[in-house]
Amino acid sequence: NPARSDTEAMRQFQETLLEVWREACRHTDLANSSGLIAELVAKRIPIDHLGVLTFDPERGRLHPRASALGEAGRIPGADRDLQPDETARLLAWAASGHMLRLPSAEPEAAALAALLLPGLPGAQWLLAMLGTDEHPAGGILLLRLRQDADCSAEHEAMVLALVEPLSAALDNDRRFHELASLREAAEADKRSALARLGREDLRDVVVGAEA
Repeated sequence: NPARSDTEAMRQFQETLLEVWREACRHTDLANSSGLIAELVAKRIPIDHLGVLTFDPERGRLHPRASALGEAGRIPGADRDLQPDETARLLAWAASGHMLRLPSAEPEAAALAALLLPGLPGAQWLLAMLGTDEHPAGGILLLRLRQDADCSAEHEAMVLALVEPLSAALDNDRRFHELASLREAAEADKRSALARLGREDLRDVVVGAEA
């Protein structure tokens, strides 16, 4: 019975989704957790690559943040500055809430494919925008299907279900790296201040301080 089979597949995927949530909440660095998450996803969706790009609409920039499974899926040229019309195109896609299945003959989807997957023809991809209330368009999930794979409507539903936990994982990652950058900046400021004072440590006694 196909309907019963689909229902069972979605039930099993719910268990996988809980594991993905667990990994998303357990790690602060997406680069470290993406490998296990990709292995979990590959049990239910026939993929051979999982990638995540960060998207900064204010600066107009794409940057690869995580990559797992097959090397062939790595995105050449994805680390780059965007033109204003490219940023607008990505924001419009984010606002639509739609997942992309590529390649596609639909003009707007084809334009997004050229933007996000340059130089990677001949493969099937499922793409979804990642985001939170604070950053509604914060990143892009890229899943490359295996060459022998048939992608069903259930697989597409699974990809959409992955958006929430992977958005949370990307947001945790963003906060982690923002804090790391702030710590590095504070350390640099401290070293600069100590150098100006001719001291090596804040605990050095200032001459005359106890007079």
